[in-house]
Amino acid sequence: RPAPGGSSAAGGGAVRARLVASCRPPLAIRDALFAFHQRHYSANAMRLCVVGKQSLAELEQLVLPLFYPIPNINRPPPAWPGEPYAS
Repeated sequence: RPAPGGSSAAGGGAVRARLVASCRPPLAIRDALFAFHQRHYSANAMRLCVVGKQSLAELEQLVLPLFYPIPNINRPPPAWPGEPYAS
């Protein structure tokens, strides 16, 4: 009997490896998502609202390291013709 999470001579490790691999998206989907991210994620198109009990300086220290690295590719804002909530 194999140890929990381990492998055995009967191939328990191979079964686990197949299960882990089956959880990954196909490369075509991954590539499409990555391309979408590269094309549409730009700092100039993002807004962030932060609420907390901390001071403004403390909130800024928490948020800046997470969002400052997002590149600005000067992506034009999205446009939708017409009224989005018209009947």
